[in-house]
Amino acid sequence: MITQNRPLSECCTFEIGGNAAYFAEPQSIDDARSCISWAHAHDLPLLFLGHGSNCLFADRGVQGVVLSTAQMRGLKLQSQDETSAIVTVNAGEPFDEFVQWAVAKGFQGVECLSGIPGSVGAAAVQNIGAYGQEIADCLRSVTLLLPNGEIEERSNIDCAFGYRQSCFKQHPGPLICALTFHLTPGGSCHLRHGELCDHIQDPRDLQAIRDAVLEIRRRKSLCTNMNDGNHRCAGSFFTNPIVSREAAERLLQMDESMPQYPTEGGVKLSAAWLIDHAGFHKGYAQGAVGLSTKHTLAIINRGGAKASDVLAFAALIQRGVKDTFGVTLIPEVNFIGFTPEERASIGL
Repeated sequence: MITQNRPLSECCTFEIGGNAAYFAEPQSIDDARSCISWAHAHDLPLLFLGHGSNCLFADRGVQGVVLSTAQMRGLKLQSQDETSAIVTVNAGEPFDEFVQWAVAKGFQGVECLSGIPGSVGAAAVQNIGAYGQEIADCLRSVTLLLPNGEIEERSNIDCAFGYRQSCFKQHPGPLICALTFHLTPGGSCHLRHGELCDHIQDPRDLQAIRDAVLEIRRRKSLCTNMNDGNHRCAGSFFTNPIVSREAAERLLQMDESMPQYPTEGGVKLSAAWLIDHAGFHKGYAQGAVGLSTKHTLAIINRGGAKASDVLAFAALIQRGVKDTFGVTLIPEVNFIGFTPEERASIGL
């Protein structure tokens, strides 16, 4: 169950990273409890990992135990009536397979999240979202394995969800074992994204919505496809920045075509637009690292890149956007095994 010197490049979509000193792949909560106890007994730090689709591992690797939930799979329909379907999904289940299952069942709530790579457990950490939906909209509770070996159920409100944020990201510690969702049988999707609104005639046709989302993501190389030269990446590298209304007005005076989306906390900008208009176009590259040829928000390993190369390239993009627009881009990707100085170089 626990192996040594596992190459982390095999465990993330960037295909980059040194070795994990120890690597654990439990298949159940009991297995996970045993792995955590072993790490504590040997005074080793623990890192929890899903499918590695939102991670960049340092070239030096990780000194400690990397515990992957990828083998902790399973899905159970707990209850269903005319208005609700309660579904519990184990942390290691591929997120898009869960979405596919929900759509096939006619359970509304996650159809706009189609095509997002990674595990169900990691989805809660990031509060993943796309095309007008996010995990927080339909998540009922999270099942956690605490460091002392006890099980805890944490409600939606206790997860402190925000834009690509949660208590699990801000204060990692417990292991996410399962998520319980509240979905709506035969429900109607509240379409918010322009491309979907233009092409979907019936908001209750969940399969049509899923198909449309997958097609949009494929056009942007945001679906996993090993034949696509852009596939070695972690999806959107930066979050869309949220600025004050005053700052948004100033930016519109600089370029009135800049996309802006009012939110409760201010005005959301398009990171992809900012990157492109700072002079970094699709396909822009420096050596083994570059931007996707289909989407400026994805930084890709063009083949043979090191984590240090990605770090330097990301910092270059940040500086360009800051110098051009005065806006700071915040990475969405998790940087693992990097020194405080390396993290500080990209504002973390």
